[in-house]
Amino acid sequence: MASELTLHHELVSAPDSAPDQWLLVLHGIFGSGVNWRTFAKRLVGRRPAWGAVLVDLRMHGQSQGAPPPHTVAAAAADVAALAAALEADGRVVGGVCGHSFGGKVGLQLAADAAGAVPRVWVLDSDPAADTDAMASKRSTASVLRMLEQLPREYPTRAAFVSRVVETGVDRGLAQWLAMNVVPDGDEFRLRLDMAAMRSLLASYYATDLWPAADAVAGQSELHFVLGADSTAVSEASKVRMRTLRATVDEIAAAGHWLHVDAPDALLDIIATGLTT
Repeated sequence: MASELTLHHELVSAPDSAPDQWLLVLHGIFGSGVNWRTFAKRLVGRRPAWGAVLVDLRMHGQSQGAPPPHTVAAAAADVAALAAALEADGRVVGGVCGHSFGGKVGLQLAADAAGAVPRVWVLDSDPAADTDAMASKRSTASVLRMLEQLPREYPTRAAFVSRVVETGVDRGLAQWLAMNVVPDGDEFRLRLDMAAMRSLLASYYATDLWPAADAVAGQSELHFVLGADSTAVSEASKVRMRTLRATVDEIAAAGHWLHVDAPDALLDIIATGLTT
């Protein structure tokens, strides 16, 4: 699948460094590349021979206007096109690191690349399909349904946060979602295209990427990182991960947001894999 979208991205490198290789960093649903900026700066500070590419996946952040279909496969094709452009500009892509939705995109990218992506980190993302998740009251789909019911315009970002909190959502999550509320004239607007978000999330839950994981494990370095307190990955998938030629690290006292809950532990894991 060829991509018709040029993804917005930010290059992060250590001061006065000239990276030999670049790590693609892929965020989760409703997120953007900027979510990973602080972590990326610390990572390249530890490994200055590496740079990080903070990607806004399709219909997220500043990568708006993507044509449908909005699927994991389409998102992976977008990233593949970006990687090709980076390589053409002399920036060698040495790996991909994806969180949650971005983890499946990264797996699909690496499988499609057939070994051309040497290192793959899948952060608290389940390769399995989950056909019941879109109807669940506990999954990310519940956040999607909440956002679909809210107005698009607000007088301030704080007004958006207050409205989200009124629905029963944690204030921290509400403030994170508010990163998608942008100035629009005299008001603020939720920039997410909710129909596209629904399609992307449905694709995430419907897509079985175990065949991709099996292929990637035989072609690249594959690393799974889990939050011990997270429920995003099923116990059955945790068992299956350990049957692959892959590393599986489970970070104690960390939930789904590994780079927020346990940044030092996650930094150590990824930096260790960037030694070559």
